[in-house]
Amino acid sequence: LFVFISSFLYFLSQLAPTVVYGDSAEFVIGAYKLTIVHSSGYPLYLLLGKLFTFIPIGDIGYRVNLMSAFFGALTSSFVFLIILDLVQSFFVSLISTFTLTFSFTFSFLSTIAEVYTLNSLFLAILIYILMQWKKKEEKKFLFLFSFFLGLSLTNHLTILLFFPSFLIYFLLEKSRISLKISDFEKTIAFFILGLLPYLYIPIVSFTSTETIFWQKIKSLRELLLFVSGSPFKVLLLNQSLLEFLNSILKFLVFLLFQFPGLATIFGVIGFLECRKNKKEESILFSVIFFFLFLFVINYKIGDIYHFYLPCYLIFSIWVGFGIMWLWKRTPEEKKFRILFALTILLMFIFYPLTYKIVDISVRSYKSFYFLDTSRMGLISTEKDSVIICDWSYATLFRYWQMIYKIRRDVIVVFDFDEKWIEYVDRLLGKRKIYFSRYEKGVGTKYYLIPESFLYKVEKSPPEFKEKMAKPEFLLNQVFFDSIVLIGYDILKEPEERGILSINLYWKALKKPEKICIVEIQMLDSKGKTFYSKEFRPIYGFYSTEKWREGEIMKEKINLYFPFKSSSSFRLKFKLSIEK
Repeated sequence: LFVFISSFLYFLSQLAPTVVYGDSAEFVIGAYKLTIVHSSGYPLYLLLGKLFTFIPIGDIGYRVNLMSAFFGALTSSFVFLIILDLVQSFFVSLISTFTLTFSFTFSFLSTIAEVYTLNSLFLAILIYILMQWKKKEEKKFLFLFSFFLGLSLTNHLTILLFFPSFLIYFLLEKSRISLKISDFEKTIAFFILGLLPYLYIPIVSFTSTETIFWQKIKSLRELLLFVSGSPFKVLLLNQSLLEFLNSILKFLVFLLFQFPGLATIFGVIGFLECRKNKKEESILFSVIFFFLFLFVINYKIGDIYHFYLPCYLIFSIWVGFGIMWLWKRTPEEKKFRILFALTILLMFIFYPLTYKIVDISVRSYKSFYFLDTSRMGLISTEKDSVIICDWSYATLFRYWQMIYKIRRDVIVVFDFDEKWIEYVDRLLGKRKIYFSRYEKGVGTKYYLIPESFLYKVEKSPPEFKEKMAKPEFLLNQVFFDSIVLIGYDILKEPEERGILSINLYWKALKKPEKICIVEIQMLDSKGKTFYSKEFRPIYGFYSTEKWREGEIMKEKINLYFPFKSSSSFRLKFKLSIEK
C-alpha cells in the first residue's frame, strides 16, 4: 500500500494537466467517445479509460491521464511484491522498486494517456501469478494466469513476445503439479474469456456513428488484420545495417539513462546473482528481456523507446538482486550499515541528472502549446476547408471536433501521402486548403501564406508592398547593412493563451545577397524567452535575396501567447543567414 500511494502521488505531481498530442490524444477521444483507434484497437484500454472519464476532476484529457498514473502505481506495487518474494527484504525491495518508479520513461508514460503502463502492469501481474503458482502449487493460479494472459492481449500485442518465456517456465515447473485434460480445457476457456474485450471492435464498428480517422471494419478478414497490427508489420525488419546498429546503441543508452550510476552496476550484478540463486526465475526474466530486446532493435517506429518499458521492469528486479548481494556482504557494524545506506542514497542522486537530459515535466506552458494552437488553427480556417497535417496535430484537431464540437465542417487529413500537389490541384477552388507545415512541393506551384500556425494555399500572393511605413512601435533595427526592420504594430491584444497578431515593416537599404531567416522572441518581465518563432520574411515566398533597394514591405504575423493577456512581455527580433 505504501508503494502504491507514494508512486501514485509522485505521478500525480507530474500528471499532464490536459490532453497531449499524438496517440495520447487519440486514446482520449477513443475512450470518451468509445470509437475505433489505430490498429490493434486497444479495446481494454478504451473501456477502462471510459470509466475514468466519469471522474469529476479536470478535463477529459486529465482524467484519462490519471488512469496511466493509477496503472503505473499498481505496476510499482506488483514489482515490489515480486522482488520481496525473491529476496525476502522489505528495504531492498522498496529501493529497487523505486529505481523503476523514478526512471524517466516509466515516469513520463505514467503522466500521459498511453497504453504502456497498463501493459507493464499485466507483465508484472503475470510474473507474480506464475511465482505464486510455483510456490503454492494450486491450479487456480494457472487458470488466473491464463485469464490475465488473454486479457493482456486486448491491451497490447507485445505480450505475445513473452509467450516463450512463460512456456519455458511452465515446462520447468510442471512436474510440481499434476494436470488433467480437463485442467487444460479450463485453462483454454479462461484464456478465451480474457479475449472477450475484442468484441468491442466489431460492436463499435457497427454501432458507432463517428470515427476518428479509421474506416469501420466490415468483414472478419478486416477484423483479423486490424487486431493483429497488420498496418505496422512493414516497420518490422525494415532497417539498414547502420540503422540496426544504431537501434542497439539507442537501447543501451536509454537503459543507462533509466538506471544511472550505481543502479546499472547493481542491475548487472543482480543478473548474475539471479542466475545463481533463482535459476527458473532467471530463465523467465532473461527470455522476457531478450525477446523484447530482439523485437525493439528490429522495429522501426518513432516512439520505440516506449516499447523498452518491460525491459526496464525486468532490470529493476535484477537491481533488487544486486542490492541484496551488497546487503549480505555488508558487515553488521553500524558504520558499515551507514555506508550501505549512503551508497543507496548516492544511487538516487543520479536520477535528477537524467531529468535534465530528458525533460519529463509536462506542466509548463508547453503542455498547452499544441492544444491551444490546434484550437486556434481550427477556428481560424474558412468554412468547409481542409487541413492537411502531421499525426500530432491531426489527433488534436479531431479532439476539438469530436469532444467539444468545434468546427466540425473542417476536414482533417494526416499526411502519410507525400503527393499533395496532385491533391491540391484537384481540390483547390472547391475548398480552402491549409497545411500544418511548409510543404516545399506545393510551395513550388502555389503560395503558402502563414495564418495562425497553419499555411493557407493560395494561387496568388497577398499585397505586401507599401509606399510608406508608420508603425506603432518604431525600431529601425539594421541587419547586415542591407535590411532594416522599421517597426511593428500590435493588431490584437492576446486573450488568455491566445494569438498575438502583429504587422512587421521591412525596408531594403540595398539589395540583400542571401536568404535570411527572422526569429521573433517573446520575453517576460525578467528577460527570459518563453516563446520564439522562426520564418522567412514576407510569408516565405518573397525571400530577402529578391528584395530591391528602397522597397518597403509589410507582413502580418500571428504569435502564440501562452499566458494571460495582462502578463507583461516584450518582443525581440533577430535575423540570420539561412543555412
